[in-house]
Amino acid sequence: MKKSIIASIIALGVLGGTAHAANEVTFLGSVSATTCDLTTSVNGAAQPNQVVQLGTVQAGQEGTAVDFAMKPANPGSLGCQGLDTKTVTVSWASAALNADGFGATGGAATDATVLVNNVNA
Repeated sequence: MKKSIIASIIALGVLGGTAHAANEVTFLGSVSATTCDLTTSVNGAAQPNQVVQLGTVQAGQEGTAVDFAMKPANPGSLGCQGLDTKTVTVSWASAALNADGFGATGGAATDATVLVNNVNA
């Protein structure tokens, strides 16, 4: 029986213009269809707050790629056992999701795009 993990991005502000996080992007998500909790790491370093920081990019320039991974927090727990032999499905959601990636949802950078590439790690 196939089990799948569906991680939903609930609120994605790409280069948002909000006062409390003017130049930050936060990936928020939840795990369903199994009880296996995921943890996030960026460039191999665990992110206890589950934030993937993309940094700041000048207008007209490309940003630096940020490698991040979502893995079981406790691979030995009952809900996580055997996931390395199963299919994992990750779903992304944003009001500005298009064929190029995640578009800006606020701020002055109306043509900014964040591209998420999958890598089977």
